[in-house]
Amino acid sequence: VVFVKGGYADSLGFRPANRSAYVQGNFTGDDDHPGYSDAQVSEAMVATFVNAIARSRYWKSSAILILWDDSDGLYDHVPPPRFERCPDGHPCGDGPRVPAMLISPYARDHAIVSDVSDHTSVAKFLAELFGLPPLATLPDEARYMPDGPRDTNPVLSDLTAAFDPQRLSGAKPLIPASAAIITNVSVPPHASCATIGIRPVHVPGLARPPAGFAPIADERGP
Repeated sequence: VVFVKGGYADSLGFRPANRSAYVQGNFTGDDDHPGYSDAQVSEAMVATFVNAIARSRYWKSSAILILWDDSDGLYDHVPPPRFERCPDGHPCGDGPRVPAMLISPYARDHAIVSDVSDHTSVAKFLAELFGLPPLATLPDEARYMPDGPRDTNPVLSDLTAAFDPQRLSGAKPLIPASAAIITNVSVPPHASCATIGIRPVHVPGLARPPAGFAPIADERGP
């Protein structure tokens, strides 16, 4: 089990597409958090790791989970779920939905799985895969419950629904590595809203940015 996370440093040598000297000097991280990275750099980093696994001898036994931990927007029209108790006693759950992707020779192809999942689901998946007890059942976690590990919560999935049972049983051919390889990894990418036919729209009820709005200038200060 390997976890790969970007950070403040650009580990692979990619540079932001924006040629502004300020951007080139301050947005070089390969983690897609606002304020210290460029989204294209982090996406190129993910593509590079996926390609390395797909081209290696490990592809036939791999399951690559790509996760995000911040919503970074008000785009979700579905109210956040409320299935737990917060430390203050009020009901709570997860925040706005964010994407997650499974890349594996055993995955369901062209499928969307609507199970409720979050980062806890990764722990549940590893427990299922390796036959481990849930973290929440371990004796040293008892004093932290019910606010400790959440991996016994039945609402949260273990991600196994994203795998194709027929591929797992050998009744169906595995997805070839060529289907996972991302060609022409580059910064800037060769796709944009215009090239794939997406027209951004204004969300009713949200204020439009004022004319001349420049968030990078705000980062530099007056």
